[in-house]
Amino acid sequence: MYSPSSTRAKGFVYSCLALSFLALAAYKAYFLAFTHDESLSYLDYVIGRNSWEVISFAHHASANNHPLNSLLMKGCNTLFGAAEWALRLPNLLAGALFAYAIWRLLQALPRLSLPLFFLGGSWLLGQAYFNDFFSLARGYGLSYGFFLLAFAQLYLLKSSLKGLAAALLLACLSVYANFSQLIPLLALLASYTLYQLLFGPNRKAHLFAQLGLMGLGLLGLGAAIAGPISGLIERKELYFGGEKGLLQDTIGSLAKHQLQGLGLEQYSFLLYYAYPLLLLLGLLFLVLKRKENSPIYRLIFMSSLLLSLMSIGHILAHKLFGVRFLIDRTALIYLPFIQLLSFALFAALVQKWRLQSWLAGGFSLLQLYIFAQSWQPHAFREWTYEQDNKAILAAVSELAQKEQKTYSLGTYWLNLPSFRYYQQRGCYPGIQLMNYRAEFDAQAHFDFYYIYAPYGYEALKQDYRPYQTFAEGQLFRHR
Repeated sequence: MYSPSSTRAKGFVYSCLALSFLALAAYKAYFLAFTHDESLSYLDYVIGRNSWEVISFAHHASANNHPLNSLLMKGCNTLFGAAEWALRLPNLLAGALFAYAIWRLLQALPRLSLPLFFLGGSWLLGQAYFNDFFSLARGYGLSYGFFLLAFAQLYLLKSSLKGLAAALLLACLSVYANFSQLIPLLALLASYTLYQLLFGPNRKAHLFAQLGLMGLGLLGLGAAIAGPISGLIERKELYFGGEKGLLQDTIGSLAKHQLQGLGLEQYSFLLYYAYPLLLLLGLLFLVLKRKENSPIYRLIFMSSLLLSLMSIGHILAHKLFGVRFLIDRTALIYLPFIQLLSFALFAALVQKWRLQSWLAGGFSLLQLYIFAQSWQPHAFREWTYEQDNKAILAAVSELAQKEQKTYSLGTYWLNLPSFRYYQQRGCYPGIQLMNYRAEFDAQAHFDFYYIYAPYGYEALKQDYRPYQTFAEGQLFRHR
């Protein structure tokens, strides 16, 4: 069961899964248009400020500045230029770190059969919404890649101060990529400390050295982010989230995105009410198997405790300081640990069953089917700069160059920051874009006017004539 051939088979299977995961992320990073928030990051922090202004959040920098991502975007812009794939490269590499961390965690469970190993890989990598954020030039993918690798490092740690220092660095980089990772960082260190207290070497000096190292790491992180965070709190810009509750906002938003590709969003409440049950099952397993301390026990211990402490931390932050609950992309930090805990509990339960291979194979096929239904980019739908918009701009720009004129284009649907990003790169010459923040003005005078279909076209027909039809709307030209 543990032969070299079995190890090679697991390595081959996981390599195929990981390469497919990264190939999809690379495809999105290369082909999909730059989004609203990415464009703001590029305009405000890559070309709009120097590195010190990025680090210090000078000139009223907003929460859109994910400092580590902004600095890495600056470096990629210098080395490779401002193409979409170049500015998204740091997050794509973070996706590789994420896949490597999962490999280390699965590899540390030596009793897994090949079907269970395949289920673990497909379950943890086959999440389309997560995949999106390794294709965006934002701090989310960076933070999740670093954080999961920090978790893997602590999970595999054998009481080494050097290893703990590496994990601390990774976790702090995660926070510097996305400040909403601060509570997860504290929960991670607390869960590791509790594990060491219960199962680590019975040496007080070593434990004090570890606590001292963690304290120094947190002090260093605090010195780096205290100024920016205080400014963001003062301007009420730090957190993007909701106020209904942890289950409804944080777990609920993840459940909605899990079911979105299948058209089953209305049943998301079933998944978020299952979250407390999952934690309860994890804690029950720890109580019943408290004398075991196997690799799978350690994984269940750290993941269930981390999720519990994160949940408590976010509830307390909301109750005490009015901090909103994480939702959507900021809530994604919960997802890999929910997956790890559910997979570890399933593997611990079925490992001795004769039907484990059939069960694991069946669930793997189900997961791959779900992924096949939902692999299209979800995160990019949060912004309105889509592929159609590039075609609209190209059509007007082509005419402007042909007639050697500059045309004004009025629109409510196109995003001005995205247009400015492409304009900065020399795309779409001959266009002056007027972007509305509210409903369109039918009496406004523009050379061209693009209207999103649901708004209707009748109000424009007196002064404009249809010029070109697109999938989601109509481009009009002034009469």
